[in-house]
Parts: sequence; C-alpha cells; structure tokens
Amino acid sequence: MSTPLPHPLLEELRQICGAANVLTHEDPATDLSPWEQDWRKRVSGRALAVVRPSDTAQVAAVVKACAAHQTPIVPQGGNTGLVVGGIPDNSGQQIVLSLTRMNAVRATRPRPT
Repeated sequence: MSTPLPHPLLEELRQICGAANVLTHEDPATDLSPWEQDWRKRVSGRALAVVRPSDTAQVAAVVKACAAHQTPIVPQGGNTGLVVGGIPDNSGQQIVLSLTRMNAVRATRPRPT
C-alpha cells in the first residue's frame, strides 16, 4: 500500500505559522476533536488541518494560501457558539482557522477626532 501524498497546502501553512501550529490527522497522537466538534459534543466534522496563527499577518497569509488552493476556511474563536458555525463538515477538505493564539491586544490606534 502506498503512502498518500501530502496535501500541497499543508507545507505552505507550516511555513506561515510554524509546524507546531498546523495540526493534522497525519500524527495519530494529535487529537483534533476540540476543534472538530461543538462544545456540547452534539455535532462533529473532520478538518484537513487546524491552523493557529499568532497575528493578523499570519491570518492574512493563511487566507491567501487557502484561496490560492481553493480550500474553504472555517473560522473559529473559542468554539462556544450554539449554532455550530465553527465546525467543519465531514469532507476533510476544510481548514479550521483557530484564533485561540490571538489572545492579547498588542496595540491600539485611536481614531482621529
């Protein structure tokens, strides 16, 4: 049996966010269920990967890469919504864009008056 070829988008996402911040089912020790099911454990799906950018520049680069590969993105903040909008479908072709690492305000710019 041959090993499936890696998805070309995954390496690009690893270069953008770092390998530790692109979680996939490739590693059997990695549990993606916190991102693939709602917090009530009523609905679940399967993601191609969970990507955890650390800043807005990485978010923009991830969105650009996914657009270039025509890969849908499921944005996810804290995964606490009750309408299941942050859960991937069962296709295994969507990227979960987890914003959990973006947990601090680094700077603000007041509006000019």
